[in-house]
Amino acid sequence: GQTMPSKKQRSKRQRSKRASQRQRAKRRSDLRTYGLILAAVVVAVIVVAVLVTLDRGSDSPPSADLPVTLDKSAGADDAPVVVVEYGDFQCPYCQQFALGAGRQLRDEYVPGGQVRFVYRHLAFLGDESTWAAEASECANEQGLFWEYHDALYEEQGAENSGAFTRDNLKRFAAELGLDSGQFNECLDSREYQGQVRDDVSDAQRRQITSTPSILVNGQLIRGGSSYQVLKSAIETALSQQ
Repeated sequence: GQTMPSKKQRSKRQRSKRASQRQRAKRRSDLRTYGLILAAVVVAVIVVAVLVTLDRGSDSPPSADLPVTLDKSAGADDAPVVVVEYGDFQCPYCQQFALGAGRQLRDEYVPGGQVRFVYRHLAFLGDESTWAAEASECANEQGLFWEYHDALYEEQGAENSGAFTRDNLKRFAAELGLDSGQFNECLDSREYQGQVRDDVSDAQRRQITSTPSILVNGQLIRGGSSYQVLKSAIETALSQQ
């Protein structure tokens, strides 16, 4: 039969049992600690992923992936360098750029396919800025945006002094040979009010607050209205292709 264990044997077994319990408790504790660490790592990874996603979708200053529209542009759609100007037809500095560096750009880099030059509205100097911007869109509808763009800058007067009244805007169109009936209807109906507003909102989202603001392949160029500065930025962008 089975012999009853002695007091010494019972004590030894109890010590062994307590040691085994401590080991199991330690293993459970270790597993809980490991689980907490793993959970913390997973949470951290998720948080980082969310922050990266939010950062990509946030409004930020212009970057290299700035999308550009194909309208109001001169040059090949697949040109390696895209220059974007945000301008206001009443802005005197925009006038200087348009009739100086802007024309040089269109003469030197656009015909050879190196640059596509895009114009966007940042019409913020008053009603006449908005009316002129809408009128330029009506001219763009008939394929004469740049001719009308130049005419507006050539006819620029003091801010909101009457240079860009609706009658004058219609007269500029007629002098350029645009279809007056189509143009006048377009202007009177304010067909492109939304387009102009969208351009202005786009500039504001990108923290562009002055005119002219010049971007080369999405990068805002400080002093870009100077042709030498702009030319240097274009040449640098071309060398990176």
